[in-house]
Amino acid sequence: MTVGLRAADFFEVIRLIFWVPFFLGVAYAVLRLLLVVRKFWDSGDWPTVDGKTIGPGQIKESYSERSMDYEATITYEYQVSGTSYRGTSFLKLFKKKEDAEAFLREHMPEGTPIVVHYKPEDAGTSRLELDPYEFDDDEPISLNLGQKSK
Repeated sequence: MTVGLRAADFFEVIRLIFWVPFFLGVAYAVLRLLLVVRKFWDSGDWPTVDGKTIGPGQIKESYSERSMDYEATITYEYQVSGTSYRGTSFLKLFKKKEDAEAFLREHMPEGTPIVVHYKPEDAGTSRLELDPYEFDDDEPISLNLGQKSK
């Protein structure tokens, strides 16, 4: 009877140490994506209300393997049945902080009118009626501001 690990057993343990966290991470990412998709699946059919931006917008640093980016986000408020709610929405990713700040100053200053879709069963769950991916050279093609969906 031998005591200890053989070389093959040692490498098997090393493989498990590497692959188990990897697969757990992938499973976690997929689960988070499914939860976000589920949360907003029917949001196009949610009722809309007029809202407005609060403050000048925020710039959040976003780190990746290759670079640091800057996320332009806004905080907004809206009312449903006399109750006020607030939400935060990501707008666009920038390589330079100055570009993100200029974009927010120009396109989303405080008090900018926006259209908010809210979940009928939970009015605190909302999304904006803007498409953050419809930008060309850092200029919006259409933010759909002030237009209610039918």
